[in-house]
Amino acid sequence: MSKESSNTLVLNTENFDELIIQAGKPAIVDFWGDNCAPCDAIAPTIDEIAEEYADKYSVGTVKVEDAMELAAKYGVRGTPTILYIIDGEVKTRLFGVHSKTDFLATMDSLLADENSEESKLMIQKNDLLDAIMKGEMDKVKTIAAESPKLIFEIWEGGNTALGIALFGGRHKNIVEYLLSIDAAVSHWDMAALGRVDDLEKAIKEDSEKLSARNPTGFTALHVAAMNDQCEAIKTLLSLGIDPDIESTGQIEASTLELVVATTANFDSIKMLIEAGADVKRKVIGGGTYLHLAVNTASVEKVKYFLDRGVDPTMTDDEGKTALDVAKEREMNEVAEFLANL
Repeated sequence: MSKESSNTLVLNTENFDELIIQAGKPAIVDFWGDNCAPCDAIAPTIDEIAEEYADKYSVGTVKVEDAMELAAKYGVRGTPTILYIIDGEVKTRLFGVHSKTDFLATMDSLLADENSEESKLMIQKNDLLDAIMKGEMDKVKTIAAESPKLIFEIWEGGNTALGIALFGGRHKNIVEYLLSIDAAVSHWDMAALGRVDDLEKAIKEDSEKLSARNPTGFTALHVAAMNDQCEAIKTLLSLGIDPDIESTGQIEASTLELVVATTANFDSIKMLIEAGADVKRKVIGGGTYLHLAVNTASVEKVKYFLDRGVDPTMTDDEGKTALDVAKEREMNEVAEFLANL
């Protein structure tokens, strides 16, 4: 992850106190890590804030691998974690991918009257995100009782408490709890849950939802694919969504890429290809769908894409064929199959 802005402070254990704690300005600090797509996604935004608000805020980054002691001191458990520090104290933190507007609104809220409703709500929202990601059910219930708006309304930008809980299938017990109390459900949540009738109705009432992206850059089609919801995929394709539409933000990929990489469901793969998804396009890492199939150790997937004309001699950005990748990762069954073509 590169930092291009001269105003973005490169922080470590030795200079953190001097440049952040003792600097006398409110600070935004991004703890990031290697091989972290969400970290890469927000890096340009952090740089923009550092450049545009240099006179108001200290904005810096900490590479966790190089400052483990500092990360432990501030309770950083995952990346990216963004700390908001005012008068030397951490006031709140954000996790994952957010927009520039969100990053700045959080600071604005903290600098406003700490007793204002807006400030309290922003802090509780961040606490709710933290609790959901950590699976802290009691804390989720407490926040639901204190700030029901965060549970029963769709947030600005379209996200919901349910959507946060659903993403990545982190904590099914929290999902079940939120559903049991009739928490707000976005059309992306409907796709994740496979609520086909509700999803179709929502999109027919507002056609822009068909290709709208959630705050992490995914359309309903991507969400349905990642949650293995075949009927939702079928419905969205019937409504006219482009089968090759790409996600943005932390992951830039077509729906077919996500299906091949994350599920074993051939019905979804066949459905997308029959709808016109391009099987010969380049995928994540510059390779082909064979490379993705190899990464899942699935001979069946490899055969499927070979049968549809994907060239096994094509290389990825590192100059490796699918066979090279299979050998390198010791996926012996796949490697033997490709070697015998």
